[in-house]
Amino acid sequence: MHKSKNLRVIGLAAVGYFIVCGGPYGTEPIVAAVGPGWAVLLLLMTPVFFSLPFALVVAELSSLMPAEGGYYVWIRDTLGPFWGVQMGWINLFTALLLLAIFPVLFSGYLAQLAQIAFPGALMWLEGSLAHWLLAFSVIVTTITINLRGAQSVGRWAEASFVLVIGGFSTFVVLALMRHGATATLIDAIGRDLHGAQPAHLVLGLSLILFNFGGWDSLSTIAGEVDDAPRNYPRVLAVLLILVVMSYLLPVLAGIATTPDPERWKEGAGWPILASLAGGRPLGALIAFGGVVANWALFNSQMLSASRLPLVMSRDGWLPPGLARSNERTGVPSVSILVCGVIAAGLAALSYGNLIVILALFNMLGLALELAALIILRLRRPDAQRPFRIPGGRAGLLFVTAAPLTVLTITLATMLRAGHEYAWQLSVNVIAIAMGVALYLVGRARKQSASQRAPASALMSPGGTHPPDGGAASE
Repeated sequence: MHKSKNLRVIGLAAVGYFIVCGGPYGTEPIVAAVGPGWAVLLLLMTPVFFSLPFALVVAELSSLMPAEGGYYVWIRDTLGPFWGVQMGWINLFTALLLLAIFPVLFSGYLAQLAQIAFPGALMWLEGSLAHWLLAFSVIVTTITINLRGAQSVGRWAEASFVLVIGGFSTFVVLALMRHGATATLIDAIGRDLHGAQPAHLVLGLSLILFNFGGWDSLSTIAGEVDDAPRNYPRVLAVLLILVVMSYLLPVLAGIATTPDPERWKEGAGWPILASLAGGRPLGALIAFGGVVANWALFNSQMLSASRLPLVMSRDGWLPPGLARSNERTGVPSVSILVCGVIAAGLAALSYGNLIVILALFNMLGLALELAALIILRLRRPDAQRPFRIPGGRAGLLFVTAAPLTVLTITLATMLRAGHEYAWQLSVNVIAIAMGVALYLVGRARKQSASQRAPASALMSPGGTHPPDGGAASE
């Protein structure tokens, strides 16, 4: 990748915002699923026990190993090729599901914008075919931008960030300044926390982890970032604050406007709440922000997702065509196009179903990254790390134990309600089996090729490659 095309700090922060967060769009179902009190409690606890540890792990590993492919390379070079392939496949599968989510939300917010701006005139936007066509338009436009390179994606992310933050800042101020807003907020949270257990805790936990996860997705583009070892920790620190504020303040403002769960609808809640707080113009602004945010989320996620097939293809685990890059820009054009086609097919699924499927994969991926962190601390204690998780052994224990506890609670809750989410859990099991099969087929193909090739072809200028194609364990 040409250095002039690389992302600088501001571009990386903007892209990171839309990879990790993208504003509070999509958080509405949390309040509807678990109630206002539990929603606020989860929004306060998750950053401390999940996001902060996750971001610290990514910051240290990114500063130690700033390679294109990110988490795949960390696991491959630390735990070996088998676990590297599993990590790559888990996150590739997750990334493709994520790519399907944002066009779905885009079409929902666009339909809401049309309903506010032109009541009754554009009802056709609410049909399933129209939703898919709108989702397809997102995919086509963002592919075009991604084919121009990371810096182009960064510029669009910067503009989108200003619009999204500006709209919600206006909403928060107007909602919390309304007469009686503070009393409504305190009363709604207090009554909910003293009431019954939340009815849809699995969905609520899945949504909260989805919205506070994704920190490692930023690592896959490290090869296209200026001074990645130093810039990643700085950007992640700023992003953590932005993400917490982007979720917590609008939710508090929304509850102060109305805690009625019927108002907190998937893909429509924020425009409705904004209309109640500031009239139709504010509702239209927030709906337009939802259109922009989900377009930008897809655009940034495509940048991250498309680099993973590129690196796995170079290692021989995916078809070689996916490693093909544009000679001028270095962009993995084939990988981008393939990801776009798959996302177009998955866009027919609902937001809620996609979120529950994603929850288990987030658990597995984070567990492997924590293992890599501990192993690298033991194997390479004196290696240069521009950023190191503070607190010594206590700090390492916190970043390991806290997120694993959160994920264990989520998994236990999910298994207890397994009958409600049987097919989503089945998708997880099938996908995990496909990851094992991908490794076995790839290893067999490599062994067959090595047996046919002359001995000299197996030698690189520096020595012999490992027999299964991965980087040797250090």
